[in-house]
Amino acid sequence: MELYWETDGLHSGRMTPVNDENQHVRFLLRRTFSNQIGFKLLNADARLIGSIQAVPETADHYELQVGHERYRTLIRLAGSNHPLYMVRGSNWLITGNLTNNHYYAYHGLSSVFSTEDLADGASIHLWVAHQDNAPCALLITAALDQIRLNTISKQEPLSFSW
Repeated sequence: MELYWETDGLHSGRMTPVNDENQHVRFLLRRTFSNQIGFKLLNADARLIGSIQAVPETADHYELQVGHERYRTLIRLAGSNHPLYMVRGSNWLITGNLTNNHYYAYHGLSSVFSTEDLADGASIHLWVAHQDNAPCALLITAALDQIRLNTISKQEPLSFSW
């Protein structure tokens, strides 16, 4: 399954449609402002499917909820520009490149999902091996994109014009 969405509307707080390869709206994604890293995923009928949010007490931990169960936690294990994440509860390992927003997720030796930027980061392309993993992959990818955006904006030097 291939999914596409634009990032500008998502980061500014608007609801962003997530389309499949046939340009049908499959999901709606929205950022929450009550949490530094927080997103809600809705189906095409605007019913809540899941969410991901940063855990304030613990650095680099993100609680992932899909359905009525809270069963997964995204944890950064190592790295800054080439981070390694683990999703506790589903045993996924996520590795990638923070600068170009390109990630791969694996469960054992099988691939779960991969992402890539399109149009210099204006859109994201997500490939998911199994349709059942799409909600979790979407939420994780949105969180990783927000982490990338926060990291890049912190690294830009301040300039003063006199």
